[in-house]
Amino acid sequence: MNKSLLLATLFAGTFIAHAQDNFKPIDSIVKTYESKNGPGLSVRILKDGKTVYNNHAGYANLEKNTKITDESVFNLGSTSKQFTAACIVLLQQQGKLNLNGNLRKYIPEFPAYAEKITLLHLLTHTSGLKDFLILATIQGDESEEYTNAQIKEMMVSLQPDFAPGEKWNYSNTGYWCLAQIVEKVSGKSIGEFARKNIFKPLGMKNTAYYLRPANGIKNKATGYAKKNNTYAPTAPDESAVGGAGVYSTLGDLEKWLVEMQKHHLFGDAFWKAMTEDDAYKSEEVTYTKGLFISPYRSKTMIQHGGDVEGYHPFLGYFPEDKVGAIILTNDDNFKRNDAIIASVDNLLGFQYRYPSKTTETAPVLIPDFMLYSGNYILGENEYVLIEENHGRLVLTYLAEAINATLNPTADPHRFMIEGTSIAMVFSDIKDGKAQKIKSIEGEEITDFSRVEKMPENPAYKVYEGSYHCAGLKQDIKFFTKQGLLYIKLANNKTDWIIHTEGEDFGTKYGEISFKKDASGTVTGFMYNHERAKNLEFVKQ
Repeated sequence: MNKSLLLATLFAGTFIAHAQDNFKPIDSIVKTYESKNGPGLSVRILKDGKTVYNNHAGYANLEKNTKITDESVFNLGSTSKQFTAACIVLLQQQGKLNLNGNLRKYIPEFPAYAEKITLLHLLTHTSGLKDFLILATIQGDESEEYTNAQIKEMMVSLQPDFAPGEKWNYSNTGYWCLAQIVEKVSGKSIGEFARKNIFKPLGMKNTAYYLRPANGIKNKATGYAKKNNTYAPTAPDESAVGGAGVYSTLGDLEKWLVEMQKHHLFGDAFWKAMTEDDAYKSEEVTYTKGLFISPYRSKTMIQHGGDVEGYHPFLGYFPEDKVGAIILTNDDNFKRNDAIIASVDNLLGFQYRYPSKTTETAPVLIPDFMLYSGNYILGENEYVLIEENHGRLVLTYLAEAINATLNPTADPHRFMIEGTSIAMVFSDIKDGKAQKIKSIEGEEITDFSRVEKMPENPAYKVYEGSYHCAGLKQDIKFFTKQGLLYIKLANNKTDWIIHTEGEDFGTKYGEISFKKDASGTVTGFMYNHERAKNLEFVKQ
């Protein structure tokens, strides 16, 4: 072998070894799924338009014992938004609409305020429109069941949260509007328009918009969420195209990322419109057409993830290094950010740091919740309530209406109060119920004993009653039980709420501020969520 050939061979061997080292971090995550009898993930990494890493683990369908492969088709959740935005940009390039055209022109049922909302505002989440997913949550509805007619009826009766262009606030309603506009302007469903103008030209044969019930998807990776320590299938598909709706595969999404890099089919003007033109920019966020332009350490990342029950995908492109990352999963407990870092850190020239090993905590089963749930007293009048809430054990200290999550440990009957060094140890088990709790913080030990009934809190009684929101055409009720204030939604879902300060309470649905008249009588409340503000409810 001559000297130059020897050097070339040695260099190639060294390069391959380093390339393999780049993917040891993501390999370690994939291997954790290989040992689980559950859902999994699928990962593909690109460098300069070519696949440099491809791997998957876990099951696409647990009931059928089907493994995840390159052909597995995953729900993209909000990663779909870039395809909805692409439809709008293509229609603009075809001369069929203008991004500066106003919303009311296309959906005339909206009030006059919609004349100031442009398509560009909708694309960049600067319209001010309330997010219909949040509105569904506060009403106790499943947003996936909403039809186009129901979404329209609800949205046209509500005022926006802020003036168009004034600020940025993520809104699935804006992308529902865009899907409606695509269909009105093109005369086709958004699924058909995208198939003809995007998916088919790029050869994305396994990519499509699907509406509920999405039963006919070949090679579908069913989404799963762990409930009661068992994986259960999820049903995230929508009855109307809002901010999601697309299913796809690794191979098809690779074609989209390669086109994002090389501009072979749609051209420079299209991709400039998608990733640069008229972007909303602030210190917190830069958003273009269904895409975040985000810093990744010292690099730039063009990306969008998705979050629907059972699926948490990621699609990202790093233009300085011509690196693309596709991460698909059907596990609702998937830690997406950990997988992103493990996938690209070394390839982008950063030193990946493996997370420190921690002792896994013992899972808590439903029988355990029943074992610990109940009322406990310290001394003569300091009460705590322990109960299951959305799959977690929660403690509420009645005197100050403070609540905290109890995280299980490897030791039986021992929990840690989340965010603290305080341990709660249950003991004296009788008739399937713990009778005592020891609260341990360092050397300080406090004993609580089970009691059958909590005292009522008369201060909360004034909030009881039914409240009506004219905009939502919906009622919400409040009632007290064992010293706590509860909210009851239209579908009879109930949850206790947490007293924060004065007349203000916190819920998983947002913040509630009660209003009183001069005599101190409660007259109503204002509901505020980050994505749906100033909803007024009047006491009936």
